[in-house]
Amino acid sequence: MQHVILCLQISLLLSSFSYSMQAQYTSIFSFGDSYTDTGNKALGLPLLPPSLAKDQSFKQGANFAVAGATALKTSTTSSALYPQLAVAGSAVPPPNNISLADELGWFDAMKPALCSSPQACKDYFAKALFVVGELGWNDYGVMVKLINDGATTVVVSGISPMGCAPGNLVLLASQDPADYEPDTGCLKGMNELSRDHNAQLSQALTTLGGRYPGARVTYADLYGPVIAFAAAPARFGFDSALRDCCGGGGGKPILFY
Repeated sequence: MQHVILCLQISLLLSSFSYSMQAQYTSIFSFGDSYTDTGNKALGLPLLPPSLAKDQSFKQGANFAVAGATALKTSTTSSALYPQLAVAGSAVPPPNNISLADELGWFDAMKPALCSSPQACKDYFAKALFVVGELGWNDYGVMVKLINDGATTVVVSGISPMGCAPGNLVLLASQDPADYEPDTGCLKGMNELSRDHNAQLSQALTTLGGRYPGARVTYADLYGPVIAFAAAPARFGFDSALRDCCGGGGGKPILFY
């Protein structure tokens, strides 16, 4: 399921800025979830090197993404937000302590290896594609920073329907059929939250684009294709859309790793 959603998401990301692929970007910088790896592989392009890799050239971009990273450092929030949750004998590990601020710090630290002056950096980043992943990474201030650093093309993805994630379906299971969408079997409340988030994000990005007419800030919708898959998995060659990949089902524990 995870790989299917990822393929759907990267396909939509590619289609979202297909008009700008003609620009032949000289580099790609990825923050948040790394859909660019999947896209580069599909296009036969080299993968972006991890930003902390040694003896690597980053002239064609870097991948700053860290799985499980958060918008804020976990030390700045109550540890009570991240208990070890027991669900049918399973444990949900707390997130790591890598934050968006850490990734931006790595980006700033890399600049001297890419460009020799603030103006040279602006010229360099004007030819690059910046991709900002979903959920927690869509920080308005981050977009402003990247644009001020010289980014002129930024793709920001919304979030996929959280009510369709197998893990959430286990953690938030309800005995009330009214809590589920009849066409997908996903959790209504979680999907409403996802739609509200995406609507506000899209509006904020439109406002941002108005403030910076020299930059193209593109919103990539990830919600729609995942809903289409959940509603009709057979169209994509699957018999089920909502089963978890590892464990779970029939009273068995789900594995969150």
